Amino acid sequence: MVIHRHTPFSPCLKGRPARTGPMSGHSRATPCSRAFLASLLLCLLLPLTLAGCGSRNTASTHHDSGPPPTRHEAAIVQSAKAAIGTSYHFGGCNPAEGFDCSGLVWWAYNENGYAVPRTTDAQRKAGRATDCAAPRQGDVIVFRISEKGLHSGIYSGNGYFVHSPKSGHVVREESLRKNYWQSRLLTCRRYLP
Repeated sequence: MVIHRHTPFSPCLKGRPARTGPMSGHSRATPCSRAFLASLLLCLLLPLTLAGCGSRNTASTHHDSGPPPTRHEAAIVQSAKAAIGTSYHFGGCNPAEGFDCSGLVWWAYNENGYAVPRTTDAQRKAGRATDCAAPRQGDVIVFRISEKGLHSGIYSGNGYFVHSPKSGHVVREESLRKNYWQSRLLTCRRYLP
């Protein structure tokens, strides 16, 4: 959910009542000054109460259960996230030329000393099958995007994965909770011990 700063109703955007109090020459509180103070207090507290609404780690978002990621899992995710913004390139498997989906997976693992297959079809068959309802950071997520087409990415935690989507796009982190991905989820594979 995205929360925009400017909403149709915001007491912060309304006109302020005339100033009262010690700085304005008035020493006694009036209903107008109380209203101003109440609006000011609301303006100060509202951002604090909504601060977490736009973040991906809210109560309505999946939180990983189980132990924290190992250093190997974290390193795989860190490598994948370092590629965010890199262009998609069919057959690409490094930041200089760009990545296709399986090339990103292959590169992130290879950067950390692990051998995984280079193609998505081979990635879906190798490693160990794991429960997609409780993936670990660094697990390879494989989707069936068409009758013969497969797509892969790396689970990055809290219901998100990093992938290189398609031509004209860049490597990005995206929610697994999107209906598009949920309906196409094929398998989750673990390559790390």
